[in-house]
Amino acid sequence: RGAAFLLAAVPGLLRHPWRVARRLLAAPFYRGEAPRRESAALVSTICVAPWGRGSGVAARMLEQFCSVASTRGARYVYLTTDRDESERVNAFYTRAGFELDEEIRRDGGRVMNRYIKDLENHGRQ
Repeated sequence: RGAAFLLAAVPGLLRHPWRVARRLLAAPFYRGEAPRRESAALVSTICVAPWGRGSGVAARMLEQFCSVASTRGARYVYLTTDRDESERVNAFYTRAGFELDEEIRRDGGRVMNRYIKDLENHGRQ
């Protein structure tokens, strides 16, 4: 979907050409701040249109991703999201069975939460 991706980036490129261009060039290689664990799959992003909020579609997408990652040999699934002013998002990942693994400081002072889910032991007591 490269063409659609680039088309969606045009407004940002017009407003902030160098910053957006740098991000566009880096995006295909982004792997997040990977945990030091074997066979971990990255959830890069989940996005739901505002009218779809609360419908459960994001939870179903996340569960499907975890299922596919597991069948492809991943032991863990991880992601990063903003720590601050993201209470709903952080609560969503916790409800989905992810555990806070680490807080990560990025350049510019942005603090991220890295969440991880153990696909083999999740749900077992």
